[in-house]
Amino acid sequence: MGTKEEVTSEVVTLLQSLKEIAGMNPDSPVKAAAEDFNRLLSKAKEAYPDLRGIQDTTPIVSADNLTTAITRLSIIYGAICAEGT
Repeated sequence: MGTKEEVTSEVVTLLQSLKEIAGMNPDSPVKAAAEDFNRLLSKAKEAYPDLRGIQDTTPIVSADNLTTAITRLSIIYGAICAEGT
């Protein structure tokens, strides 16, 4: 399990990376990045057990596109940001 700070940092880093890649082709499948996303989602669910936005987020599969991954990461990031308010 990661700390809240580690999870937040990883969410931001992955979100930035995927946005850069998606700028070229947002419909590209995420392929192996699905494993990284799902591992991070698991860590986020453990670190933030009371945040509904994170708990309701579902894993992605390798055939999902970058837009799907970015949308779900944005939901996770938004939930984390809202927690601090």
